[in-house]
Amino acid sequence: MSELGHDRASSVAQISRRGFLGATAAATAALALSGCSPTDSENTLELGETGSLEEGEWVALPCNCGVCCNIGYVVDNMVVRQKTDDTGEDTDENPQNRCCVRGRMSRQRYMGADRLKYPMKRKNWQPGGVDFHGELRGRDEWERISWDEALDLVAGEVKRIMDNHGPKSFFCGVSGDGHGGGAAGGQVTRLLNAMGGCVYVWGTQSYGGIPVVSTFMEGDPWSYGMMETQDVFTACKADTAIIFGLAAGSLANSWYRAMKHAGVRFIVIDPWFSGQTEQVADMWVPVRPGTDGALLLGMAYHMIENNLHDQEFLDAYTVGFDADHMPEDATTNENFKDYVLGAYDETPKTPEWASEICGVSPDKIRELAEIATSASPLIWRSTQAPARTENGQNYTQLFYAVGWMTGNVGFEGAEVAMANPQSVGMGSSMILPGSPGIEIVTNPICEGPAEVSMLDKGGYDPEKFYGLPYGGAWEAIVSGKYTDFVHGEQPIDIRCIWKINSCSPLNQFSGASKGIEAFRKVEFVVTSDLFMTSDCEYSDIVLPAASFWETPWSNAGQVMPLNPRALFFGGKQVIEPLFEAKDDVWMEEELAKRLDIDPKLIRNISWEQASYNVLATTQVMKDDFSGMEPLAAITQEDIDEFGVEGTPQEGRVPIKELLEQGYYAAQRSPDDPYAITPKRADYRNDPVANPRNTPSGKYEIYSQSLTNYMEIYGTTPVVEPLPKYRPADEGYEQTFANWETKEKGEYPFQVISTHSARSVHSSFHNVRQLNEVHANNLMINANDAAALGLEQDETVLVTSKHGKILRRVNITPRIMPGVLMIGEGNWINLNEEGIDEGGSANILAGGHVVGHGHQPWNTCLVKVEKWDGEPLLPDCQRPYRTFDFE
Repeated sequence: MSELGHDRASSVAQISRRGFLGATAAATAALALSGCSPTDSENTLELGETGSLEEGEWVALPCNCGVCCNIGYVVDNMVVRQKTDDTGEDTDENPQNRCCVRGRMSRQRYMGADRLKYPMKRKNWQPGGVDFHGELRGRDEWERISWDEALDLVAGEVKRIMDNHGPKSFFCGVSGDGHGGGAAGGQVTRLLNAMGGCVYVWGTQSYGGIPVVSTFMEGDPWSYGMMETQDVFTACKADTAIIFGLAAGSLANSWYRAMKHAGVRFIVIDPWFSGQTEQVADMWVPVRPGTDGALLLGMAYHMIENNLHDQEFLDAYTVGFDADHMPEDATTNENFKDYVLGAYDETPKTPEWASEICGVSPDKIRELAEIATSASPLIWRSTQAPARTENGQNYTQLFYAVGWMTGNVGFEGAEVAMANPQSVGMGSSMILPGSPGIEIVTNPICEGPAEVSMLDKGGYDPEKFYGLPYGGAWEAIVSGKYTDFVHGEQPIDIRCIWKINSCSPLNQFSGASKGIEAFRKVEFVVTSDLFMTSDCEYSDIVLPAASFWETPWSNAGQVMPLNPRALFFGGKQVIEPLFEAKDDVWMEEELAKRLDIDPKLIRNISWEQASYNVLATTQVMKDDFSGMEPLAAITQEDIDEFGVEGTPQEGRVPIKELLEQGYYAAQRSPDDPYAITPKRADYRNDPVANPRNTPSGKYEIYSQSLTNYMEIYGTTPVVEPLPKYRPADEGYEQTFANWETKEKGEYPFQVISTHSARSVHSSFHNVRQLNEVHANNLMINANDAAALGLEQDETVLVTSKHGKILRRVNITPRIMPGVLMIGEGNWINLNEEGIDEGGSANILAGGHVVGHGHQPWNTCLVKVEKWDGEPLLPDCQRPYRTFDFE
């Protein structure tokens, strides 16, 4: 370890820069890709001088998303080979948990040449809150400092700001594990909480407008409606699956593959013809973003006019469909049927009306309506993507209402659910993960993630402080005020942005341009990370963090209940921390010592003890399904060898064998007693004895309680109790300067941001091989490109009301005309003109506080122009963000 490092050298890998780069090539050489492989001597990775392939061992590798089964071959503290799940047969009933392309590139990420190697300080920043030169954040130079100096500086600023301004002056944007090293009970900001607390965020990022609507219409406050999704064994009994916004991913692939093999017909409604759609869809119906609700109303009109809907189901199990079945608490006499027929606004929601808005032909809308009402069993499913719009709650209301019109609830192969297939599995029944025994440090001033989720379940408490909304956090920091639910506008004075063991708020929150303003305004920003990410670039102190692979805790106790075959990871630490990297909780422990805080508040037990506790307390279903038994068999010799406290026990697998294998698979079969029976079967069989958790006890197409509850959020526009179509702010209708004449306005294109095969949010963005194979270029329809005179891979300037980015174009028929697509997760890289050459989708997306604080990423308008400056290099050829100090 470098002489500038802190003590603890015995537990840190002793490795030079050349040795690190050399040993890493074995991890990249085999998969190096011609166009973007490093060619300069600085970044060429070749087999090191020490270690051989005969001297290593296979070790389970944890990952960000908790889905892949990833195994690495470790030689001389380097992962030099990888493999995935190769146990058992790969069948529809028990598919192998194979790695996706990101998991297979984990070596290139965690052992990349651009890893942060030592603490750094921004050159023109000085402590004290006066000479911090926030305007230079993102532009300044960096200098290397020691761990002692870094920790002293951070502790001094934390104490100064806490003493002078109190805990509400600290902002921690994301309450979740950042790198895996700080997984102390899954909690961040333990130090700040011990000192008095800090400000978190509330709202939803992934679920869009679904949660609150599902709570009040469907009556399932604990699952966002997802628990209505059946498992793969019963899903295979469906006749047809109509899916809005098809989910991607290895586990979704295994579900859909099994359903396809069983003969299920797939209809996918999505603006984008994805690779997943290509694999399974029998019919692709492109629809404009934010207009799915109009499509649904056009389908409903055809159903009603032709008496195709299930009136008996609607009468018995819902309220609000027609005038004869209104809930007792309704404050208007409007019902869904009459709204669809145009009784209230003199606008019948005909397929022709819908087609003008959503872009689907009237005949296709009629065909969809007839398929939805004739196919049985029908899977009527939406992923979260269509609800990540400004009018996402309206869409959710309409999705449920039209789905219930088909009557496909409560029997095998049928469902009306808003979920991905990953949302359910049998891991929670067949494998029960143990507890690490790590104590929680409660935030005394702000509600944490679990309590914030109660907002979506109807549990708002006016006496509690929930923090800042995702979509409005940056504006609140810049303006010094925010809206606090029923309390209205309130002041806020954030002086420090804290990002130790956290994710990437600057890069991943919408309104990133305003986020840069926020980062430049505050007095102090501290960040820990693996690489020089966007948040690091706008910080004052940057601390090199240990990865998932470099701490014992991260690789124990991870359960994957996402597949018919549940997997439990019980592995061990993969490698020792590289260079001067430290785990995040160690950082907070050291800061606690400097601030006279008991370090045991940060970590009350060792990582080794926490890892052992998980293994010792994990339970697995007995072979005869008669109950649970311990997974790990443990002897006193094991306990003594591990140096932990424990008690010997009988178990399914010897603990050393479990650690050697790295994971344990629990097999499923269609006839076992743990197949998920169709949800709501009890409700369908006896709705009186098994009412839904709504005021009427039924599914509420008209939900007065939804409108009443949404009033506490103080957001606009108000969510009405009756499902109606409302054009989205920055939606399709606003691409026109004049809707009647169809004259296009300043921003004529809709842009959506999607999950990309090349990254997990912002993770893996810096892996060159992924950027070559899955280039994150701007996807544009061939007709639109021709009208703009664009050629393939040409650089364009993309401008919204909120910011500008440069992107190379990918001209394709896979995106519908008028719609553009970019993968989310690109790291911000502003040039001197303030244009983002990194291509972050959140520079284009503005910060909005809408609905229940959901993120409306897929409602954003832009214009596209040819770029007359220097052409943009492909992302895979951009220089690494590395630092070498003499």
